[in-house]
Amino acid sequence: MKIDVLNRFSILNNIKRLRSNRSKNKLKLGHGGTLDPLASGVLVIGVNDGCKRLQDYIKCNKIYEAIGMLGLATDTYDSEGKIIATGPTDHITKECILKTISKFTGNIMQVPPL
Repeated sequence: MKIDVLNRFSILNNIKRLRSNRSKNKLKLGHGGTLDPLASGVLVIGVNDGCKRLQDYIKCNKIYEAIGMLGLATDTYDSEGKIIATGPTDHITKECILKTISKFTGNIMQVPPL
């Protein structure tokens, strides 16, 4: 299931509402969301003191799978944008792809696109 930004907040609000029906104690919630709204995976939720430790919880090893289309560029750098350029793909080999993928293995600081 894909969880977008609005759904993440909706999930947290539903948890708060369920909790407030049962207890007078205030509940503090936070989430370790994804950088990419198109990504799917686990939504890590911190409760009370767990909010302060969310960064520790999301530092686990991750495995990414991707499906791509070669030869296209979009105005949003993802599959939802308008195609703004196309290019040849005949020169791209399996070896070229494997070599490129190896650059994305290990510890990498992700920076979301503009």
